[in-house]
Amino acid sequence: MSSTPIENHPSSEESRLLALDAGDFAAASEGLVSDLYNGMSPSVLGIVRPNLIEGISQQLLHDAGTLPSFGPVLSSYKSNLFAQYLPVAERGDAAAISALPKLVSDLGSLTATLEITLENLDAVSEWRAGRKYLQYIGSFNPQHIGHRENIAAGLAVAGEDASAVVQVVANHPIKKDSLPPYEGRFRDGEQKLYSSTILDLTEVTLLDLPLSLGMAKQGTAQIDLLARIAGDTKGRWLLGGDKFLKDATDVRKGHALDKAGERFSKVHLYVRRRETEDPEAFTDAVDYVQDAFGAEVTVIPEPSDTIVLAAAASKIRALRAEGKDAEANAMEFPDLPGMR
Repeated sequence: MSSTPIENHPSSEESRLLALDAGDFAAASEGLVSDLYNGMSPSVLGIVRPNLIEGISQQLLHDAGTLPSFGPVLSSYKSNLFAQYLPVAERGDAAAISALPKLVSDLGSLTATLEITLENLDAVSEWRAGRKYLQYIGSFNPQHIGHRENIAAGLAVAGEDASAVVQVVANHPIKKDSLPPYEGRFRDGEQKLYSSTILDLTEVTLLDLPLSLGMAKQGTAQIDLLARIAGDTKGRWLLGGDKFLKDATDVRKGHALDKAGERFSKVHLYVRRRETEDPEAFTDAVDYVQDAFGAEVTVIPEPSDTIVLAAAASKIRALRAEGKDAEANAMEFPDLPGMR
């Protein structure tokens, strides 16, 4: 779970990924096992690039065999989903096998996941090879239908060989004084993503890699690390049109060149535009970043559903403060049976 790194140094979560990227499986395994004892599934195992799968799986299997067992420490919904996907995975379905790590809740389910992965290594490696991983971030205070529909729309545009990796902001540069604790927003968001009827659980992973910490403060360093871990050929960012327009405006003024400017130069942007955004300003911003930075920009069509268009975390919080829970639920939970 979230740590406080030294300024400009990797967070503990990033350090585990750096060890994994370098093939230091012992160090990576130690961190993942420690996380599991603290109630965090080893979700990264579901997205690691093919040439890392066997090494980290064997190391974890060895390490798990030396540890005392313990009961599930995560919410029952994960145990239920694991039981649902396990038979499909046992039949060799690579997508289902890759979904199991994010549903692991104890050493028993971890061991089963690793054994199935190693037994089907060729199929899993083939399924992951060449996949595109769209990184999507947010404060998720709370996560709502608009967020999940953005992910679904981004994956639809990116193609059937695409997956999404979602991250939660730890200390938002603007909202840091008002955000609830990271852990609560992470766990709530995780359950919503994996329970949503508009998302395929095999194609979306909420990764415990807090934004606004460590390498996330250094240009595209964290984006690049995630792309390497997943074996993608480049970093890919899924973002809203409002964020894109703000970044383009800032860079035009000579601001944020080390952050937004570097993303324009190196990262494939998947931008979800909204009907409230000036179409001429939006087109002009796209033309600018493509001409000035050679940016790759894929524009995702705006949503048409009125609930999706209306959904906003600030609106949901305001409605709940006024006791209008039914209206808030319509924005937060419409695709989540049983979670209202």
